[in-house]
Amino acid sequence: MGIKQSLRGFVYSQPSIRDAWLKSQTAKRKVRYLIDYGIWDWFFDKWNGIESAGAAIPGELCVSGPNGEKATPYLPVRPPIFQRALSSLKIDYPKYLFVDIGSGKGRAVFLASRFPFHKLIGVEFAKELYEQALKNSRVWSVDDPNRISFVWQDILEFEFPQRPSLLFLYHPFGADVMGALLNRIRSSIEKCPREVIMIYVNPENESVIRSYFPGAELMSSFVSKHSFVAYRLS
Repeated sequence: MGIKQSLRGFVYSQPSIRDAWLKSQTAKRKVRYLIDYGIWDWFFDKWNGIESAGAAIPGELCVSGPNGEKATPYLPVRPPIFQRALSSLKIDYPKYLFVDIGSGKGRAVFLASRFPFHKLIGVEFAKELYEQALKNSRVWSVDDPNRISFVWQDILEFEFPQRPSLLFLYHPFGADVMGALLNRIRSSIEKCPREVIMIYVNPENESVIRSYFPGAELMSSFVSKHSFVAYRLS
């Protein structure tokens, strides 16, 4: 375990330090969000007639499951980095199911609907974000609305469909939940062998992927202010 993960583990084990740290991180993210791309997000929403911008912390939301304290604050993914990540994969999109893990207000699912995936599912444990995604889905322009669905559920309770899938994460939680998720994915692949690809934006816990899938194939990556990695897990 690296120094950053060890320090994070210590902070989370001390309630008073954890609460202060989370508040400082929330304030930092909101300021950074407004400075970096708040205006661009506002324009994206206005152009598409949806509401996906903004920042929110799990502690202020009604969440499904026991992992609210282990989740990162909500921020929508930047369209350019998302589209770059998906476009970097040389795959036959119609063969895959797209699953957004921590789908928030649905932006990644909507952006992915511009690619010919077989079906798209957003899994979100915060009720308020999930409900906004449903509202957005009623106005988002897409060829077949039935391709898109959203689920209000903790991802550790979600049953992954048994077909080739592309999983998307925008750093939704810490290393412990990431490990539990990867363990479930590994068990699911062992029970039903199939191809599973994972795109991870802002990949702070990339090392956890390697620990659960030591033979994972790095399909593509991009290092910048908004980085991503894409792995073939199976």
